[in-house]
Parts: sequence; C-alpha cells; structure tokens
Amino acid sequence: MKRGLFFSSGSIGVVTVNVILVFTLAISLISVGSVQAASNNIIFPSSINSTKPPKPPKPLPGSQTFLTVTTKVSGGTKKPSDFTVSVSGNGPSPKSFSGSSSGTSVTLFAGRYKVTESGTSGYSASYSSGCSGTATGGRVQCTITNEYQGTPNPPTPNKNITLTSNSINVYSIPSTSVLVEKFLTNYTIVGEISSMNVSKVLITSTIINDFDSNPNIGYVKSNNTATTSSTTGSQPITLPNPFVSTDTINQKITNETQKAIMNAFASNPVGKNVKIKCTFGDVLADYSCAQVP
Repeated sequence: MKRGLFFSSGSIGVVTVNVILVFTLAISLISVGSVQAASNNIIFPSSINSTKPPKPPKPLPGSQTFLTVTTKVSGGTKKPSDFTVSVSGNGPSPKSFSGSSSGTSVTLFAGRYKVTESGTSGYSASYSSGCSGTATGGRVQCTITNEYQGTPNPPTPNKNITLTSNSINVYSIPSTSVLVEKFLTNYTIVGEISSMNVSKVLITSTIINDFDSNPNIGYVKSNNTATTSSTTGSQPITLPNPFVSTDTINQKITNETQKAIMNAFASNPVGKNVKIKCTFGDVLADYSCAQVP
C-alpha cells in the first residue's frame, strides 16, 4: 500500500473555518488600531478655551454700512437743523440732509466715505472718528459738534454818546377845563457812528421811556385830519377814538430811530461823529428821525 497525503471531507471543513477565523481576527485588529490612531487626533470641546469669545463673521462683499450722523450745537442762536450735512462714498442714501440732534440714518456700501457740513458761519465744527474712514459693514456713529465763535472783533460801545431832549407844550386853559392843543419833543443823539449803531437798542429804549412819561402821551393822533361830530335827528353819530395806543407810538419811535441810525452807519466812515435829530409830537404820521449836519 502506497503512502500519500489526503484529507477527509471533515478535515477540510475544519481547516476552512480556522482560516476564516484567522482573517476575521486580523481585520478586527487592524480596525481597532485605526480607530485608536484616529482617536489620538480628535480635539474634544472640553479642551477649547471657553474664555475667548468667538470672532464675529466678516461682512460679505457688498454688505451695507448703517451710519448714524448726529449734529450738536453749543452756544449761539442756531439749531442743528440750520446746518446741512453731506455724505460722500459708495452709494450713500440720503446723500444730503439737515442736521438733527436725534441722529439721521445713512446707508452706504463698502468703500471710503466722508461726512462734511455747511452753513457753519460763526461756528467751529469738529468731527468724531466715525465721520470718515472705510465702510466695511455694520453700524457706525458720527457726531458733529458746532461751537459758537461769536462775531469776530465786535465794536465796543462808546460811553460818550449823548442824548438830549427839549419839549414844547401848548395849553389852552378855559374856565372849566384844560385842553392840550399841541405838544412836541425833539431828541438829539450825538456820538461816534459805530458806537451809536451798536447802542441803537439802548438809545431807542431810553427815548421810549422818556416819551412815555410825558403826561400828554394819551393825546397822540394818527394824523392831522380833524374829526367832528354831527347829529341825525335825535341820534348822535358815534365817532371812533382819534388817539393811538402807547404800543403803536413806541413801535413808531423804534422804527424811526433805528432806521436813522442804520442809514447814518451805512453812509459814514467808522470813527466819525454824527448827529441825529428825532421829532415826536402829537401826530404819529409826522414822527421822523434823520442825520443833521
């Protein structure tokens, strides 16, 4: 009998099963090693420094910037709306507008921009950091502050201005009453014209205070037209009061005095002494002031 190598069907089955188990185990070990190696490169959330806030995302190209422009005024008589604000840049809207203390919102696209202001005569304007730069999206605040500078080198009033007056009063004294027939007051103003122009309000108020103290102030007529009364049958005609009010008189004195001073200031060189004469009496229409030689 010859010797040889042979396997029974049952042995082949055992060998096959063993080979499958060996390959399965090898694959499992390789997988475990891969997972272990990968796990060494994982950064878990607990290792992140939680004290640093995340950076905000960068604005997308073409995103809008929202610019708020606020106008402030310090001193003087102007209001924020008296100033005109202009914005230059990439599509600003609105481009020009009146100043506002509550702020005006302007939208513009990315790029250089600048805020300027006009109508600042007598004021010095200062701009905050947000009033110029590069628009990159988001919100920006611009504040314009206008400081009043006053009138440069205002003339100083001269204390040597003189004001004199003389009154002429004519009275008729019947046996039963006193009737004022005519009264007249002349005022003469003398002084350097620039000082007189600066002091015109004080001059006017001095004349008014003096004239209003005249006991005849209630007898000033609007004009020289005489008013008489008549009767129709037994019914008398009621006539309007021929005399004007004190307020009307004072306004007329103000208008005539200040107009004469301003005319003299316009027609005379600075430093010249001038004389202005005013005549105020019982007829409002005759009130006048003018420069005299």
